[in-house]
Amino acid sequence: MLRILQEVERGRNLEEATTMVGLEYSVNPEQDLNKLDDASLDKKKKVTCCNCV
Repeated sequence: MLRILQEVERGRNLEEATTMVGLEYSVNPEQDLNKLDDASLDKKKKVTCCNCV
């Protein structure tokens, strides 16, 4: 929720912010994680770990 508020503060409307954050914190099974930078990969790992619990 905080991430959505940050995007709204940057000028996005609520729908755009929600969509953007949803994509940012989801894992696409077709995406090649080997091509991500370290920060993005760590974020994807944390999302995957939280979804398994």
